Amino acid sequence: MSEPITIGIHTMQMSDNREEYFVFVRRGDREITPHSYRSPYRNRAEYEVAEWKHVLLGWPKPDLMDPQYADPKALNEVDPADKLVVVLEGGLVSHIAGTGIMVGRTVHVIDYDTDGATIGDSELYDIEQSDGSTTTAYFNTETVGEMTITLPTD
Repeated sequence: MSEPITIGIHTMQMSDNREEYFVFVRRGDREITPHSYRSPYRNRAEYEVAEWKHVLLGWPKPDLMDPQYADPKALNEVDPADKLVVVLEGGLVSHIAGTGIMVGRTVHVIDYDTDGATIGDSELYDIEQSDGSTTTAYFNTETVGEMTITLPTD
C-alpha cells in the first residue's frame, strides 16, 4: 500500500443555506467520513483532521486549547442584538419569532387563562408551581421562526 493517505474536510451546502463539514480519511479509492459537524463549527472538524494527521501521518499532536480550535460562539451565548418576539392576537400567542441565535430554539408557552376550557382538552396540563401545588393551564411548544417584521426602536 504505497498510496498516500489524504485527510481533510468536505463542505456540504444544505438546502437551508447552512453548511455541514465532513471529516474524511482517504487512501486511493477508499474513503471514510468518521464525523460531521454543523455550521458554525468548522473549527471542530479542523481539530479532528489534525488528530487524524497526528495518528496516521506522524504530525505533531494538536493542542485543543489552541485558539484556532475555539468555538466561534457558545451555543447558549446570546448577542445583545438578538431578539425574541412573542406576538399575541386576541390574548392568544399567534407567533414566536426571533433573530440570530434565537431562531430555531424551542419555546414553551403556558397560558393560565383557561376560561372556556373543556374537560379533556388535549392542551390542558397541570403545571407544578414553585410551592409544589399545581395549576391547570394551556401548554404547548413552539419553535422560534425567523423574524419578518421591523421592531420600533427602544
